[in-house]
Amino acid sequence: MFRMRNAVAAAVAGILSLSLVDGTAFADTVEGDQGVGSDVPSLDASQLGLVPAPKGIKPAGVTESGPSVQDGGCVPFGGANMPNRIVNGDFEYPQIGTSDPVLTTIDGYWVNIDPVYGYFGTKYNRYEALPGFCRSRFGWESMETFHLPALNKNDAQRVELQSANGNQVGEIVGEEEGKGIYQDVRTVPGAIYKWRLRHSSFDQTHVDVMNVMIGPANGTLTAQNAVRVSVNGAGDEVGPVGTRIATKVATHNALTQSETYEGSYVIPAGQTVTRFSFKSVDSLSGISGNFIDDVSFSVVYPLSFDSNGGVGTTPERVGGVPNAGIGGCATHHAAGESVKLPTGAKDSDCWDSSMLTYPSPTSGKFAGQHAKFVGWSKDQHEPFLNEADAKAATINNYPMPESNATLHAVWAWSSGSVDYDGNAPDASGSVPSSGVIDTGTKYPVAGNGFTRPGHRFDGWTENPDGSGKVYQPGDPMEIKPGPVKLHAKWVATGSVSFDGNGPDVTGSVPGSGEKDAGSSFVVPENGFDRKNHRFDGWTENPDGSGKVYQPGETIPMPSEDSTLHAKWVSTGSVDYDGNGPDVTGSVPGSGVVDSGTKYPIADNGFTRPGHRFDGWTENPDGSGKVYRPGDELPMGEGPLKLHAKWVPTGTVSYDGNAPGVVGTMPPSDPIDIGSSASVPGSGFTRPGHRFDGWTLSPDGSGKVYRPGDKLPITDGSVTLHAKWVPTGSVSYDGGPGASGSVPGSGERDAGSGLPVAGNGFTRPGFRFKGWSLNADGSGKLYRPGDVIQVSDGPMVLHAVWEKDPAAKVKRSKSLSSTGAVSWIVAAVAVTALAAAICILLWRRFSVSAHAED
Repeated sequence: MFRMRNAVAAAVAGILSLSLVDGTAFADTVEGDQGVGSDVPSLDASQLGLVPAPKGIKPAGVTESGPSVQDGGCVPFGGANMPNRIVNGDFEYPQIGTSDPVLTTIDGYWVNIDPVYGYFGTKYNRYEALPGFCRSRFGWESMETFHLPALNKNDAQRVELQSANGNQVGEIVGEEEGKGIYQDVRTVPGAIYKWRLRHSSFDQTHVDVMNVMIGPANGTLTAQNAVRVSVNGAGDEVGPVGTRIATKVATHNALTQSETYEGSYVIPAGQTVTRFSFKSVDSLSGISGNFIDDVSFSVVYPLSFDSNGGVGTTPERVGGVPNAGIGGCATHHAAGESVKLPTGAKDSDCWDSSMLTYPSPTSGKFAGQHAKFVGWSKDQHEPFLNEADAKAATINNYPMPESNATLHAVWAWSSGSVDYDGNAPDASGSVPSSGVIDTGTKYPVAGNGFTRPGHRFDGWTENPDGSGKVYQPGDPMEIKPGPVKLHAKWVATGSVSFDGNGPDVTGSVPGSGEKDAGSSFVVPENGFDRKNHRFDGWTENPDGSGKVYQPGETIPMPSEDSTLHAKWVSTGSVDYDGNGPDVTGSVPGSGVVDSGTKYPIADNGFTRPGHRFDGWTENPDGSGKVYRPGDELPMGEGPLKLHAKWVPTGTVSYDGNAPGVVGTMPPSDPIDIGSSASVPGSGFTRPGHRFDGWTLSPDGSGKVYRPGDKLPITDGSVTLHAKWVPTGSVSYDGGPGASGSVPGSGERDAGSGLPVAGNGFTRPGFRFKGWSLNADGSGKLYRPGDVIQVSDGPMVLHAVWEKDPAAKVKRSKSLSSTGAVSWIVAAVAVTALAAAICILLWRRFSVSAHAED
């Protein structure tokens, strides 16, 4: 064997890789000089959990110090650290030769190793301690029992290593007959351990023989049958060799002429520690022969199948005996192998589901039902209700663990039945069960045979509360695994009938008929009639209390038979009568009005010549209470007629009563006969005349009615004629050169006397003399205060002037003595004085004249 890539790699030699031989999985070991574990990644001491080895016992006469820790130390040997593989199967630890730091003092090509105490011996009879030796890394033990030998007994309790061409092998030699070397390994009961090794004789002069002995560590070991799988060309053939492993070689010290042997061992139940030993049966001598190298094994674990309630044959026991590995039914597999599991189909593997059945239960929910094999699962399940869930629980490939394993059959119920439930304590009748039917069958749902008072059958559901899918009779229902109970789904029903609710009611309204409770029901129109009443809806109570439903309103149907009663409101009406043979017009009636309602009396729409409307009365003769338009009348029950009340009237017309009169006056509004009218002022005018009241005669005779007087209306129409009085006026004229003014008299009755006004005019150089009806001053001269008789029409009094001598003298004197301005001032003063004298005289004259009158 070539040296390991590093010292730690040798400590993990024997790690397994997997292959398949004769239908059973085993680990491959590397042939030739590569050695087991040459492809294993390097690990450091911390990864291996190495701890220092215990110090060995120092034999007498040995001066070397005992074992010491080097390169990170190692784990303690045995106990909890017992390996689950062959350790150092290539015998490359420790290395022989001066190049390895462990054995720097060793020379030659062979050495004996005392694994218990960590010493070595050579052909030079050296017996020295191995610096840093690790017993757990070395792995091998001797079956010899001689301890602490003398220096010349160097084979006792020793494992001999041989080296040639860079490869180290073990040599099975010893002082005790029939002994060998071994390793104790943790094992899994039921697993198959396939061992493998290389063997050669010492030289061509003798064929060395050995046995592979396996068994419990503290029990009997059994020689194992072996198969030669490779040859070295010295005459041996490939094939079974029995328990004797014997190898021919062609040369002396034939370390490189080995042949490969294999065998297998099934770990018995309860055997968790197994001894793998290699015993010398025959050799060239007690100290030479039986070279061994590249010892390894691989493990395949048993995989069993649990029928999980089924009866018949499971895949690992086809034919009634354990199946050692036929196609897909191999009983052992290597850890990590993806095992393709046998299916239930009749295919190329060794097993199908016809070999395993599930007995129908005799009691319980699934009594009499059938179950179908679906596959295998790592977990144990009760039969599934449907195949889809069952398939979801199965696996097709199983990664083999590093232990024994059991897979469990997965079953799904493959039949079902349908029973029927009336689903109510007051339901009566029955529906036959379907009996057992294969799952997936389209089963026509049975018709209903149950009845329930006040309810309508609405199909079947799987839930007693009516939720979920509803099956109608005849619907196809896919049969599910196990019994299914279909529950009648009931819908509460009700009906509504209608009551006229009165002794004098006529007509009818159809009832609703049976309808689902809670469904929408439209309240119908009223078909009843009741005299002097108005329909006001429907109520559940005959007295009209409670909620009122109107026609067209949508209400939920009650869950029982019920009656809606007509609600009536008493009504009245009012009609109007013109109440006279000569009446025209009309007044609309009130129509139907609820009794007790305050009804506003209508306005009058009738007319009657010579009459005034004076309200409404319930009596045609006008007696009794009089209702005015707008009055509120409490409506009674039944019809009421109101009669117009009339009052005879007259009118007053107005006459201007003269040609040339201007203006108009409309006749008065109708005035009640027997009353009086207020006489108005005149709306007429007449030139040269004054209005002087009204008379009933056009000639003005008789009583004169002044504005505001009361005129009695006795019958029919009356005409008032305007009475006119002729008028005149007096105006005053100053004449040429005069200035100032005198107010006119205004209109005066013709023939009346008018005092003549004083003068208000001035005329320079003249003084006022009086008034004349003639512009030239002729005729009678009227002085201020004189009375003049007013004539019919306008009169003009003209100022009469005479020259004033005093005005000339004053003007001349003023101009000569004081100049022009002084003269003007003086003239004004004189004029003012004269005027004052005139006024004084006029007043005295006026007083005197009035005294004479």
